[in-house]
Amino acid sequence: MKQTKKTIQLASAFMLAFLLFACKKNPENTQVKDDTIYLESVWSKEMSPGSIAAVNSQGNVLVEERYDTKGRFNLLNATNGELLWTWNDLDAGDGRILFESKQIFGDLLVFNGSENRTYAVNMLTGATVWRHHFEGKQANPHLFKDSKDNIYRVLYEPNNKSVQTIVRTYANFKNWEPICTYEDTSKIYTDLHISNIGIARAGSAEEVCVFSISNGSAMPQLAKIIGYDTNKKSFVWQNDYSNLIGFSENKIHVWEEITYLIGSEINKQILLAINGKNGSKLWNGNLLNYGQEIIQNFDAIVVLADTKDSVANANLIAFDYSRGTIRSDYVFDPNVNTTIKSNVRFSDNISRFDNYIVSSQCKAILFNNINTLKPMAECFLRDSDICLSGKVFINKEKRLVFTYGTNKVTCFKLPVSINF
Repeated sequence: MKQTKKTIQLASAFMLAFLLFACKKNPENTQVKDDTIYLESVWSKEMSPGSIAAVNSQGNVLVEERYDTKGRFNLLNATNGELLWTWNDLDAGDGRILFESKQIFGDLLVFNGSENRTYAVNMLTGATVWRHHFEGKQANPHLFKDSKDNIYRVLYEPNNKSVQTIVRTYANFKNWEPICTYEDTSKIYTDLHISNIGIARAGSAEEVCVFSISNGSAMPQLAKIIGYDTNKKSFVWQNDYSNLIGFSENKIHVWEEITYLIGSEINKQILLAINGKNGSKLWNGNLLNYGQEIIQNFDAIVVLADTKDSVANANLIAFDYSRGTIRSDYVFDPNVNTTIKSNVRFSDNISRFDNYIVSSQCKAILFNNINTLKPMAECFLRDSDICLSGKVFINKEKRLVFTYGTNKVTCFKLPVSINF
């Protein structure tokens, strides 16, 4: 009996040793803790090619839908994705909605049509608040706004782009008032257009309208930033950046007195800060990659730089807004920063929400701290059929995340690790 018991103990020991050896030889059989955060889907709705435009004050999600050649806006219920209303009330003579022109003012959506028209829609009800047609004029397709809820458009005579007039009105609509007129007296630029407008303010009285003007893709090349004093009603400065290779006249951000713009000098990308009152250079900072997006954060300017290729990774860099010193930076590369798993290379899908910079990749959403730029959460999709392709929007009260990709609007639960 004792011999039998001893034999059983030896056999058990041998079996245990064999199993341990087998686990070492076959690591795939071992159980490794998976700390991956997955997004939990709440609802998903098929939608023709488009993107998410905004979340209104009730937390419902506004979606751009390129349903046909004209396009339309849909408002979806945040909780279940049900359609609440659709807007497709273009004027009879208008061709289509210019989705890229839209501006948001609280619950008021303002956007342009393709035929020199502007519309304003209540994002709660879907009702048209006002509409305007610039009869007898050609209108730049862009729509701009400032910190005081003014809207700006650019007009010119048919078949004559050498004279450009900036006009503005209040978001809730008053009469359009002319701000200034710029004329190219040389008559050598055939595709003249104003591609960005901002208002530099120093105190309550001083106001300088800062705008960029270029010759499009035509030659000769032109790239100017111009300041116009709206009180003195005169041009106060002009800076010519035509020799700034890669100057991005549509990547301009005006903050109080300072105007920020992105360009390149001899194989290096820069962020340039100029005084909005007189056009003088304040500082410039080097960017690792091509600047794509500028985000304002208290006393810092954050730039998302994208490589525009498939080799290197995108990065974030924060500059002190007045001195240009680097506050913090972060490279989206798991080989450099082991806190993330995604290779982030193409990322204009970036937005700011409270204390986070939120960016979407095909299979993941990243939340970076706005101050340190370090990732706070990286959340992955379980659905292999969806590839995200637009900006992320958030319903803070219901803790919901709205995304768009592969012709679907999808709502996820906000990860518990994200706090506001």
